[in-house]
Amino acid sequence: MAEATVLWGPDHQELGPIATGEVGPSLAVALSRGRYPKGYHYVDPNEDAAMVAAAGDSRLAAVADGHTGFDAAAAAMQWLEAAAPDLLAEPVAGLEGAPASLTRAVNSATSALAGDRRRSATTLTLCVVQRRAGLVLNYGDSVAVLCGRRRAKVVSRETDFLGQRNAPGAPSLGSFTVRPGSLLVLCTDGVVDFLGRSWLRVVHDTVRRSSAPLTAAVALVERAHDGGSGDNAAVAVAAFPAES
Repeated sequence: MAEATVLWGPDHQELGPIATGEVGPSLAVALSRGRYPKGYHYVDPNEDAAMVAAAGDSRLAAVADGHTGFDAAAAAMQWLEAAAPDLLAEPVAGLEGAPASLTRAVNSATSALAGDRRRSATTLTLCVVQRRAGLVLNYGDSVAVLCGRRRAKVVSRETDFLGQRNAPGAPSLGSFTVRPGSLLVLCTDGVVDFLGRSWLRVVHDTVRRSSAPLTAAVALVERAHDGGSGDNAAVAVAAFPAES
């Protein structure tokens, strides 16, 4: 049976505080509205979400960043909550069928909305790791980063957003290998955009200095805050301990 935790943006609308969640010692999420108000037009104060889940030897992590309202992000994460047990059990089959199912879920949720909300779309970065084999499905400009002992590598690829503006929506789908001792870090652009030009190195150094996934997730959001964060921030971290 899968164990999961999800952080929803609308539940965390105060500027400054960082919400957190964990699944066991190896999975954690952190979420913040940001340190300062957004400097652009928005519909909802906090349109990000983050999720981690585990079952057996499989791990799942995801972040979403809604645009023009939280509606599309909410639909994507609700779909993911329901699909998580199947994705953890059969990652390849689950992710192959995910794009069509996700598109239906998001379009169904947004088609009856009025005004700006009808144009709601979202990023979705979703990783599933079974043993040492990782798969990543990505919509939009959130990122997945695999942090080894000495360097970090982006394992996601930017593509269209998930939502009616880009229907049917074409995600990128890739694979990666997880080495013992690695950490997998997923971030929305509200983190990356406020870490500076060397953001990849900042992500790597920050999580490698952290004592646990939870402290790593919080530390990354705090670094974004220190960088003047004027956007919602979501982070998911999965740790893969070194083999004895």
